[in-house]
Amino acid sequence: MERSRPPLRCLVLDFFLQGDLPDGDRHTLWHGAFGKTLSQVSPSLFERLYGIGENRARLYSLVPPLPGYPRLRVTLTGDACDGGLEVTNTVKEMGRHGLGRERRSFSIHWAQYGAQEPMPYYYGVDDKTIGMPEARSITKDFFHQDIGQRNRMRFCTITPLILKEGNGLMAHPPTFSVLVRRLLGRVSQLAHAAEAHLPYDEDQQRHWQGMAASVGLVDQKIRMSSFARQSKRTRHHMVFNGWDGTLEYAGPVAPFHGLFRLGEKLQLGGRTAFGFGAFQTFWGHVPEFGHNLSSCPEDPIVWAGDA
Repeated sequence: MERSRPPLRCLVLDFFLQGDLPDGDRHTLWHGAFGKTLSQVSPSLFERLYGIGENRARLYSLVPPLPGYPRLRVTLTGDACDGGLEVTNTVKEMGRHGLGRERRSFSIHWAQYGAQEPMPYYYGVDDKTIGMPEARSITKDFFHQDIGQRNRMRFCTITPLILKEGNGLMAHPPTFSVLVRRLLGRVSQLAHAAEAHLPYDEDQQRHWQGMAASVGLVDQKIRMSSFARQSKRTRHHMVFNGWDGTLEYAGPVAPFHGLFRLGEKLQLGGRTAFGFGAFQTFWGHVPEFGHNLSSCPEDPIVWAGDA
């Protein structure tokens, strides 16, 4: 008899840092330092996160500190969620040893943890002991979030979004259907890698895919950006190209709120372990004014953010 699979778990760890943070290639520097330090703090967790096969999703994603925003985010999934304390100690050790050639040191000013709804967090201040909450189990209920009759969604990249099509990069900005399909694939891959239960059934998946086709791309302020990284381990020089900017979609977007809410934490596309594919969504509504156009305000969209 096949054993029942546990639910897909998710734990988001946000570390707000203070100190002399390094500049330069953040994606290489922070990912490399995190892996090297984690291998010393917890070899078993390092193997669980870094030793996964090429065809399986990694059970973590990372967003390095960005200019003007000194937050390091690490999202864990599956049984990797049990390593929250080890990850916290890893970030502390990274700060003590310093990063980059200049060995710039930092500390955890405060931290917030969770993947709850509506994301309550546990706080630790000034690098003291930080209480560790339970990871969130992602079930069907997560996706049934009533946000009213929203008919606009603004998709804003935080770090470049790497989407491939065939053997190359996607040549055009993604349609809403593409985003939904890739998000479903991301969740499915993580559930498979974590040996966890998929948090939605095939009927729900078909329903989402059918509805996504009626949502259109109505505005775009987006461009292709290039990033390069040098692997100290393999000595390979790799160039990553990804979409960076804002996309706006119109149509029946409200049923997808929970799916994109989860996607904000899991990230999307290629190289999420290095910090790519982080995004934030804003949900808006354009009211119907009928024939009385004189009452229509200049900007009728009221946006609400979630990240």
